[in-house]
Amino acid sequence: NHSYAISIGVEMDLQKIRSTPSYIDNAEVGRTYAVVARAACDLAAYIRELGYPARAHHSPNEMVCHVPIAVRAGLGELGRNGILVSDRFGPRLRLATVTTDLPLAIDSPVRLGVDAFCAICKKCAANCPGRAIQQEQKTVYKGVEKWKIDQVACVRFWTANPEKWASCDTCIKDCPWSKPDV
Repeated sequence: NHSYAISIGVEMDLQKIRSTPSYIDNAEVGRTYAVVARAACDLAAYIRELGYPARAHHSPNEMVCHVPIAVRAGLGELGRNGILVSDRFGPRLRLATVTTDLPLAIDSPVRLGVDAFCAICKKCAANCPGRAIQQEQKTVYKGVEKWKIDQVACVRFWTANPEKWASCDTCIKDCPWSKPDV
């Protein structure tokens, strides 16, 4: 019920993400979620100390969809893989959000060219081991034109070999936007 949202992104280490699928990249994802959760909780606590209501939303304690908020806040654009793609880190970010009634200046979405790039690139879709990312054109899903992710196929791959991994970041690893200075 808050009027404003603050989007927070924390970079995941590229070297660890390159090991996907493995418990090494799984640990990096978990570490990054913990760091961004701490930042969100600290910020929400600070805002409350200023006398305004605030709530930290982070995995797994969230009541918002982080990617649309991050897009509207100008942190990046939505990529083919269904993840926020930032100009500096590509999709190697984990997100949290703080909602509040503290009056804030509102940022605007950015245009990085991700949409046009993803329409041509398709590396994440071609290399997805679960075949969860569309190669075709965008479709309207829940009122938003985007490339629909087959979440069932994605999670099915995540759980396919629990002795070796518990999730997958192939779409993040293979995205050219993930590489430094691309």
